[in-house]
Amino acid sequence: MDRSLAANNRVLWLDVFKGIGIVLIVLGHIYRGQTLLNWFYTFHVALFFFASGWLYREKEICRDIFRRIRTIVVPYFVLGLLIWVYWVFIERRFRAVSTTPAKALLALLLGEYPLLDPFHSHLWFLPCFFITSILYNVLRRTVGKSGTLAAVCVMSGLYIAESFTSFRIPVLPWGLDRACWYIAFFYLGNMTHESGITDRLSQWNPSFSGICALVCFCIGFTGSVFLPWSGIRWYLLGVIGIGGTMFSSLGICAVCTPRILRRLGQTTLVILCVHGPIYRILVKLLAMLIHTDTEAVRSSLPLALLIAAVTLALCQAVYWALDRFVPWSIGRSAPRKSAS
Repeated sequence: MDRSLAANNRVLWLDVFKGIGIVLIVLGHIYRGQTLLNWFYTFHVALFFFASGWLYREKEICRDIFRRIRTIVVPYFVLGLLIWVYWVFIERRFRAVSTTPAKALLALLLGEYPLLDPFHSHLWFLPCFFITSILYNVLRRTVGKSGTLAAVCVMSGLYIAESFTSFRIPVLPWGLDRACWYIAFFYLGNMTHESGITDRLSQWNPSFSGICALVCFCIGFTGSVFLPWSGIRWYLLGVIGIGGTMFSSLGICAVCTPRILRRLGQTTLVILCVHGPIYRILVKLLAMLIHTDTEAVRSSLPLALLIAAVTLALCQAVYWALDRFVPWSIGRSAPRKSAS
């Protein structure tokens, strides 16, 4: 039996891959250690675009748009509005912010990162992910593989040009500007799947996969410390980090079924949306409990790991409630049975 497959035909290594990614995202938003954060930020968001590209299958354009509205746009607005209500009536009272409820609501409608940042910046991912996925499918359907590659190169070239010229991509609604950054990783994921590389890598000895992962992570970490990670250097470090995560996931799945990482990988959408308010509350409570300030808590790696673990556990509780009572709010048509 193929190690990458499990019940319900889910790709196990990809669930673990996303599970590792979401752990890095949550920890990256909590911890203040700049050296570690610089490394995370070279690849921890890009790997989700890679994963979606790996799963991509060409579809009729309107069908793809309607499906992604149900699975991405609806959860974005439902969870975004819930967070907005919480932010207006609770969080805004104990956290200084530079925006108003009306501007925060406008930010939610426009999906632009600079507008979302004072309210809840983590939400930027879903509009950008929606636009990138739709755009990629439109390109594949209209101009084919070679035309898609050319379009991806042009879009990526616009981002690379920012690192050595005065040119800047303007901020656009729904993260269309950031799609220029990330569509290359979506394409890389799609090409990785179509080439069958991961099928061959899944047959490697787990120890060798682990060594390859360690090498990739060491190179990526070193590069994030000594190289300015913008433009083409960011793409290079992103590919190295994705490679390390992929080797790690394939190696882990070759020897066991990591249920926690698998579950986290299956619930990334909800975690991405709701983890911000949760960890901010936990940081404040812990700071009060140990009689210190929030910056001291967030500067301690052990405390940041503790808060990240509790945050992820509480996100699972939120997912369970939504999946059980209002599954449409997270893009599902019926409640899902718990993974065995």
